[in-house]
Amino acid sequence: MKDQKHRREPDNGNPGDVSWANGEDVRLELLLKMVGKRREAPVPDVDAEWAAFKSRHAGKKMRKPARMRPLRPWVAALLGAAAMWCVMMLLEWATAPASLEQGLREPFVALRYEGNLRQIVLDNGDGRLDVSQSDSLSFLNKAGHAGKFAMARPLQPEKAVAETADEPAAEAGMRKLSTPRGMGFKVILSDGSEVQLNAESTIEFPEAFHGGERRVVIHGEAFFKVARDEERPFIVTADNMEVRVHGTEFNVRNYVEEGASCVSLINGSVEVSACGTEGKGVMIEPGEKAWCEGTDVKVADEDTYVVTQWVHGLFYFDGAPLLEVLQELGRWYNYGVVFYNAEAMGYAMHFSASREGTLEEAIRHLNRLRKFLVKIEGHDIVVY
Repeated sequence: MKDQKHRREPDNGNPGDVSWANGEDVRLELLLKMVGKRREAPVPDVDAEWAAFKSRHAGKKMRKPARMRPLRPWVAALLGAAAMWCVMMLLEWATAPASLEQGLREPFVALRYEGNLRQIVLDNGDGRLDVSQSDSLSFLNKAGHAGKFAMARPLQPEKAVAETADEPAAEAGMRKLSTPRGMGFKVILSDGSEVQLNAESTIEFPEAFHGGERRVVIHGEAFFKVARDEERPFIVTADNMEVRVHGTEFNVRNYVEEGASCVSLINGSVEVSACGTEGKGVMIEPGEKAWCEGTDVKVADEDTYVVTQWVHGLFYFDGAPLLEVLQELGRWYNYGVVFYNAEAMGYAMHFSASREGTLEEAIRHLNRLRKFLVKIEGHDIVVY
């Protein structure tokens, strides 16, 4: 067969296999020649060669060792990048501002824990009532007024004294309604205007409006739907700011921790002025917000969708700093807010969550950003 002609295997030196014998003789002949040449080659005298080497190089400096083999380009680039990173980190550490270092050593308290009871309290001038059993209270007519009051419960005297030690008593005919952290409430005023209070907020108002204007005072945050009355303007006082309206929808935010009061207009038009500066008001339009810096009124664009989501039971932030987000969470869940990471306070983010969810769920969402570490420690939300 064809394979048998071209593939002949040796048979252990069988003399009949000529191709195998010829190849083996050639290999043996080459090995013998190599052995003979090695025997004929002279063997060097090591001592003599060393003496000759020293005589040739006497008085000369030893030759420098050969240069190292150059690194490959990608290895050199990697080492260079690592060295540059180390230099930048050392430079940043050496030039870090004292304020940042101080912020890392001493925590910044953005919100303090409050141990108050979760009660919505109405101060009607004669005493304080717990109206937490309802989600709203109407002063629109005497029937509705009496019906709601029938559900109210008087506070215990010792609790009333403890909670009002730093608060002035309500004036005759004036009412004060306060919400704790984690609870909102709706008030319908005697003219039909609706006020939705956010957590940790207070509104002062008369049981019935008299005279040529309707005036209320707000601390915290409230969303207004003002009944139109051309004869009697509606005036909201918040810290050093006054908002004058005739009929419109707007949001007022006035928390102590956040500094200046701010009004955001949803519908209609309002005039904003600093307290005590009559005749210097500024008109704003829907989609704008205004606040006071001294006696000056500042105006800027506002995303009204973001501003009003708390009314619908949502936390909603778009481009807001972590400081603002955690203050709102702490105010709703009644936790303090403490920062050990100074840089994290200004980290801007988009964040949304249901107010019916848990604080732990909200913190898990924040930690997924991997920009900071948020933990619950006792009664505080702590940022590292």
